Amino acid sequence: MNQLIKNKLKVKLIKKSLADSIIKKYHYSGKVVANSKLNFGVYYDDILEGAIQYGSPLDKKKVIQYVGNSGWNSFFEINRMAFSDKLPRNSESRALSISMKMIKKNYPFVKWILTFADATSCGDGTIYRACGFLLVGINKNKTIYEMPDGYLISNIGIRKSPGFQKKYLGRVFYGQSEAEAFAKKEKGAVLKKGFQIRYIKFLDETFKSNLNLDILDYSQLEKMNARMYRGEAIVDYIKQKRGL
Repeated sequence: MNQLIKNKLKVKLIKKSLADSIIKKYHYSGKVVANSKLNFGVYYDDILEGAIQYGSPLDKKKVIQYVGNSGWNSFFEINRMAFSDKLPRNSESRALSISMKMIKKNYPFVKWILTFADATSCGDGTIYRACGFLLVGINKNKTIYEMPDGYLISNIGIRKSPGFQKKYLGRVFYGQSEAEAFAKKEKGAVLKKGFQIRYIKFLDETFKSNLNLDILDYSQLEKMNARMYRGEAIVDYIKQKRGL
């Protein structure tokens, strides 16, 4: 990335409502989350072209165990991240790096960052690897469902969202597992093909020794056939785009 492009790329804190508008416009899901706490706008030539949202994981009690001696507020998850196609190449990883440097400087109590690459609907985490995130989990998707109309929802959403249940299942369920089973059997919910890939970045390297997860070499993605884009193996996706 040349110096002129670097000078045109700016990252700064913005209101959640503004970040949400960018996520709705550019994120593959079109959905925002309520639990984002830090919202960064990514500007190019003074035009807002992306957003990165950090906040608490949904299952914080589980996630805190990933790194020993972590305080309740000592980590964030990247809840949402999306950019327009107008940004120059590699702008995304640079913007992400800048946002993490800002967190490290201004919020020193945050020691590490968790994120997931959803290879069922997006990519396998190229941006995270470019930023030096550690690969700490490669799992076949067991949580993201697609409804017959293309609507995407997590198993937690199926189980806990009355709005989804009313619209797609016809009634509200009070047994959470019952709702998921009904969605699959009666309403055509299908697990998306692909992988959920977990990454961690330590802002405070002293916490790395407390990691309770195995660090995987990036090559494991190919060995497990997890190099994917939108649920398709990278090689197959490229062939499909080229009409091969």
